[in-house]
Amino acid sequence: MNERHHDMFWTVLVKDGLAYARPFGMSAAQMQKQKNEVPFWLLPLIKSMCYGPTWPDVELIWRVGGRAANTPLTLSWSKAYNQSDLLVPSASSTSLSALRSGATFMHVPWAQRKPVALWQGASSMRAPGMPNGDTKRQHQTRGKLLSICSNHTDLCDAQLPQHTVYTTPGADSTNTSETSPMSLAAVMRDAASHKYALLIDGSPAATHTLPVLFSGSVLVRQMSPSVEFYYSALQPYVHYMPVAPDLSDLPAVLRWLRAHDKEAQAMAARTLAWAMAHVTEEAVGCHVAALVHGLAQRIQWQPNATEAYKEWRIAPDRATRKQINADVGFMCM
Repeated sequence: MNERHHDMFWTVLVKDGLAYARPFGMSAAQMQKQKNEVPFWLLPLIKSMCYGPTWPDVELIWRVGGRAANTPLTLSWSKAYNQSDLLVPSASSTSLSALRSGATFMHVPWAQRKPVALWQGASSMRAPGMPNGDTKRQHQTRGKLLSICSNHTDLCDAQLPQHTVYTTPGADSTNTSETSPMSLAAVMRDAASHKYALLIDGSPAATHTLPVLFSGSVLVRQMSPSVEFYYSALQPYVHYMPVAPDLSDLPAVLRWLRAHDKEAQAMAARTLAWAMAHVTEEAVGCHVAALVHGLAQRIQWQPNATEAYKEWRIAPDRATRKQINADVGFMCM
């Protein structure tokens, strides 16, 4: 497999209040395609630039996806224990206002929820003969989840709305079949109608973890090396129920939750209360800004927006920044 599908690096440059994001290690055709849209994973950075003091000049590396070890110091929304990445919020954080207000879904009373664990996600499968690595282990885990839930339909419901197949080595594209990724509203609506939400990692951490914090469901989380920036604040048996990396104890954990409904309801309430208190737009913006300002102070060179960057600008200056509102989907003051 062409590894750039799982480890794609971008150079992010902020110079004189302007931001640029330029990929490298891509073919000319890939780079041209990337110019046509603002990368969704950069939305937290763009939104953070909308608030607070003007950002300093800074140049850094942003890694998208994957879990390869021994990579350069980069910014990423998810990392494994053997990586040195500095963690920033995922693109889901740009929907915090809607998540916190309940605009994307209706909270269902606990007694009216299905006593079933729900998982909805994607499976990124390597083509036959491709190198395996840690990524294949994770995809096998999601495949195992589908098998477990098909044999325990009374306990869990695992759905695969999207399936991604990576092409042969050296190929420049991926083939995506079945349906498109579910909208945030659909994810939250379905999660809020179930008592338990399954969090099973793919290549990086489970993408829906941050939104599901606001669902009012018990988080049933696979223990794995992947973490996001807030994971260290979540305590097992306090904010979530852990399950083994190979999911061998999943049926037993779900049976325990069913048999201890009051304890499960209390755990779900604690998680929602923690998210409402700590996962705010202001907190996320401050986290990103503090990280970038700290990096800027340690850079030993003067970042420069060369001609190669000019066509990769992702946010205009402060005076004209409102022009990007329609593109990024939130008000940029």
